[in-house]
Amino acid sequence: MTFPHFTDNREGRTLAESLREHLTALCGTAPAIDVASAFFSVTGWNLLADELDGSPRVRLLLGAEPQPEAARPQSQPGDPPEPEFTEQQIAQGLVQLDTALRQDRDLLPFDAGTDAAVRRLLEALHGGRVEVRRLTRRFLHAKAWIFRTADGGVIVGSSNLTAGGLRHNLELNLGLRDGLAVPRVGTWFEELWAGAEPFDLAAFYDRLMAEFPPYLIYLRVLLALYGAELDEEAEESGHGLPLTSFQQHGV
Repeated sequence: MTFPHFTDNREGRTLAESLREHLTALCGTAPAIDVASAFFSVTGWNLLADELDGSPRVRLLLGAEPQPEAARPQSQPGDPPEPEFTEQQIAQGLVQLDTALRQDRDLLPFDAGTDAAVRRLLEALHGGRVEVRRLTRRFLHAKAWIFRTADGGVIVGSSNLTAGGLRHNLELNLGLRDGLAVPRVGTWFEELWAGAEPFDLAAFYDRLMAEFPPYLIYLRVLLALYGAELDEEAEESGHGLPLTSFQQHGV
């Protein structure tokens, strides 16, 4: 059985490829899978969608990743004391995580392949086979894959569940199949999972499937085409479009 003992996304050997081979080899046992990742993307999930569809349960643990040490803010006079200061930083990190998830969603390609990938992900999320929680009390910097079967092992390293982490970035991921560390990694995940909060990841992508009236889309296209000209006219005239009092109320 091929097992990814070492992957760094160099020399054509990516973590995505290694995971696909390992999951294919385990398909007879159909293992449940636990994943810890500081970030998530549809493109990353889609790299492994075929293999993950064979798992009866996938638990995905997300969290706010801490800033690099050099950029990490230091407590200043007037800031709250610990642990409130760190809790404040974590809260800001969670907001940044939500913002990044929306930005990544909004920049997805507008094509049939992406549409199929999003629908496939939503089916797994809404069907309950994929459960997502988010760690809110601490930063989550660790990344791990845990295969819940006798010979599944664990992979621990630096790769997020994104296309960059699984294929493009220079990463370092080490796999273990036996030894004391393997059950300890499983226990580590269970402890974090128990303290995490349910997270509605599907809500970020349901919006892509929403239907809008054609006339509303037409108006949005007009705004995209001529919105800047309207702003320029308003700036030149010193005021916006002239409205009567009842029209202002309507606006």
